[in-house]
Amino acid sequence: MNKKIIRTIIAVLALIAVVFIGKAQMGKTMTVIVAKHDLPEGYTITTNDIQEVELPVTNVPQGAFTDAAELVGETLRIPRSTQDVILRGHLGATTWELQPDERAIGIEITDSAGLAGLIKPGDYVGVNAVIASTDGSFSKVVSDGLRVLYVSPTFLADEPEAENAEDESAAMGGSGGIDQPREDDGVIILAVSTDKHIIAYDFSAFGVESQTRTVNVIELLSAFDHSSKVELSLFMDPDDRQSFITAGVHIPNLVVTPESSPTPTETPTPGPGTPGPGTPTPTPGEDG
Repeated sequence: MNKKIIRTIIAVLALIAVVFIGKAQMGKTMTVIVAKHDLPEGYTITTNDIQEVELPVTNVPQGAFTDAAELVGETLRIPRSTQDVILRGHLGATTWELQPDERAIGIEITDSAGLAGLIKPGDYVGVNAVIASTDGSFSKVVSDGLRVLYVSPTFLADEPEAENAEDESAAMGGSGGIDQPREDDGVIILAVSTDKHIIAYDFSAFGVESQTRTVNVIELLSAFDHSSKVELSLFMDPDDRQSFITAGVHIPNLVVTPESSPTPTETPTPGPGTPGPGTPTPTPGEDG
């Protein structure tokens, strides 16, 4: 028999099987746990906050709870509204444990700079600063290994399970999940060391002496966050993070054409403290 015909027959049989299975499940229901009333982020669930409801098996999202006892005592990572299905991904306490030499600091982030809302409490991130000047933007890594304590709930990326739960809740007459739609900017709170921090500039590839600047990261991030000339971007650190040093990037220096390229105008090396307009700016390297 022709192989093409055999593949067609197999595909048709598979489709028939799926249809029969779907019809068989259409009449079946499953007990799942939903919010009895509106529950805010960070709330610890009690027996009075949840209830059992019957839903069609085909509408039950992955990660739904079927036993109320499993939810009692758990803390919500994101808010839930009346009749919303509570999923395993919705749980997790906001951790605000600071070491004696740490302080919590908040910075504003945009969707692209904040990794599209995929960061979550417990992650470690680095911060890159893009500083605007009259002769072109300068980009420099200023710190890494910063622990995430908190992310605005409306900035967090939606989980597939949560989207399914919202559709199902709406069908039941519930509000469908989080009250507000996901926003493309938000606030992230980081745990930052109070120790001095050395921002190193590796100029070895240019044949000149490398430089450093000593700063306090709390003061540095605060200044950046309130400056109209600075945009901050986060990058995710791996579990086995290794420190690195960069020279920074001055955008005009990247302009190269087949013809003669303009020669960047040299500017005097700034004294300790303030980098000048064409001179690489502070980069985070190793903590001092």
